[in-house]
Amino acid sequence: MLKKSVCIVWVEKTHDLGRLAHMAGVQEVEGLLDLCDAFTLFAVNGRYPGDLPEISISVARNYFEAAGELRQKLLNHIRDKTTEPQP
Repeated sequence: MLKKSVCIVWVEKTHDLGRLAHMAGVQEVEGLLDLCDAFTLFAVNGRYPGDLPEISISVARNYFEAAGELRQKLLNHIRDKTTEPQP
């Protein structure tokens, strides 16, 4: 007879990207938590406009470039973690 196991994982709802980084275990990636704080503000402001001042195009471009660099760091982190020899 074949038995099926079910595993349920409870994940809290949050807009806090820093909290999500900690939950994912990637908080040690250089620059991640600082950008998470900034991006959390942008994400929340996008959903609930009016609470934060508008940002300039140049500031938005800087964050966009930083996000691209961070994306590459995260991809490298994932690659490094998945190619580490297993004990």
